[in-house]
Formats: sequence, C-alpha cells, structure tokens
Amino acid sequence: MIEVKALRGLEHGGTIKRDQVFPVATQAHVDLLVGKGLVEVVGEVSQPGGNADKGAKQPESAGVALVAQNAADVVTALAQVTDPDLLAAGLEAEKGKGEKARKSVIEALTAAIAAAQPQV
Repeated sequence: MIEVKALRGLEHGGTIKRDQVFPVATQAHVDLLVGKGLVEVVGEVSQPGGNADKGAKQPESAGVALVAQNAADVVTALAQVTDPDLLAAGLEAEKGKGEKARKSVIEALTAAIAAAQPQV
C-alpha cells in the first residue's frame, strides 16, 4: 500500500480531510488521485506479513473512488488504469448504483477490462 496526504477534502471509503494521511491500495489508484490534484505521495506502508500479492482483491473503496467522478472524467481517467482488479471493482461499484448507474461508464469499464486482459 502507498501512503498519501490529501491536498483537499475528498471521499475515499469515507470522508478524508485536508492534510490527512491515508493508505491507497494500488499505484494505478494513486496515479489517478495525484493526476486529479487530490493527494501527494508520502511513502509506502509496510504491511505485517509482507506485501499483498498482485492477485489480491482490491478493496471496494478503490472501485468506488474510481467511479466517484462525473462520467466524462471517469471515461478519461480509465485510459490510465491498467489493473483489471481495480477496473472490475469500479464496474461493480458502478453497477451497485442501481438505476443511477451510468451506461457510458459501464461500457467504458467493460472495454477497459477487456483491453487489460492478457492477450493469449
């Protein structure tokens, strides 16, 4: 996990206040938050038992944060995300909105997941 500091208030699995330090699960998610000017990287968080392996499931909040923006920003940001687990978490979060789920975001996430899959 990577430790970041909020440059302004935001929602990330709960309310994060300006200057609050919190962990983020993936580098792709950190890049997304930094690119939006929401956080700055502070360092890495060592986890007991070593680092989580790449096959570990992403926390739900990472997917929620991925789709928390307006639809145009989500679609634009997806071009930089290559982690299929993060994309899948985002898709589940968007579908979890029920009737408020945005078709354009679901289509973009589905396409990004297909593009992120290893070619056989």
